Amino acid sequence: MVVMTFLLVTIALVAMQPRPAPVPPVTAAVAPAPAPVAPLPEAPVETVEYIPPPAPAPAPVVEQVVSRADASLLELREAVRSREASDVLHQLALNAGTGPDDLPALARGVLGDFGYRVRSGDRLHALLVASLSNQKSDAYIDALLNTAAARGEFTPPFSLVLPTGRMDTGSLLQAMVRAAQS
Repeated sequence: MVVMTFLLVTIALVAMQPRPAPVPPVTAAVAPAPAPVAPLPEAPVETVEYIPPPAPAPAPVVEQVVSRADASLLELREAVRSREASDVLHQLALNAGTGPDDLPALARGVLGDFGYRVRSGDRLHALLVASLSNQKSDAYIDALLNTAAARGEFTPPFSLVLPTGRMDTGSLLQAMVRAAQS
């Protein structure tokens, strides 16, 4: 009985549904066919070779003598020096009659002033004393000490390291001159 009632109610609800509005038939608009296109004339095929632009002319080589003072704006105090520190130290040793024997003690004291502790067999101390004993130029000493520091043969004192990372040998040598003169 329940099934019968269910079927009657379902049929009655379907019959009471409103009818949808009739849908007008759809007509498709067809575009006219395009006019035939004339074929393109055959163009000759050419091989294009890439020609690179000419290389710029090399800059002319100009040889000039550049001093260490000219190469660094941070070390202007060296531009006013008329003599190299190594020459001054050698001359002071000759005038005092002490010779190069006092040079290791002088170097040890000045390095200590910069916060560097000289140990037995110290590479910085040995290179500095040897180069000054052999009357090498300031530029030579600068190149020697900075190359050795770059190779890791010694760690330069922090107070002698420039912002560029190089060791300030000019200040070291000038301090040695001041210490030798006092």
